Amino acid sequence: MGVNDALKEKYATVIRQKRTLFQQDNVKPHTAEKNKEKIYDLEGVEILSRPTHSTDATSSDCGTISATMQNFLRTPI
Repeated sequence: MGVNDALKEKYATVIRQKRTLFQQDNVKPHTAEKNKEKIYDLEGVEILSRPTHSTDATSSDCGTISATMQNFLRTPI
């Protein structure tokens, strides 16, 4: 089972929702115009911005979602 399949299985309820929150901190690479445009192009995705250098844990801390997002952002529009 690949990472994508494991995420789909683990988060099946979240995937079925019509709205997804994309949590990010406000570090410059995350707020770059190209990145924001890609995220805004996704239907039903809302950006939830967190303070830069927040001590709160985020989903990107585990690295799994970070790699998936990097691949997505490399895809030409």
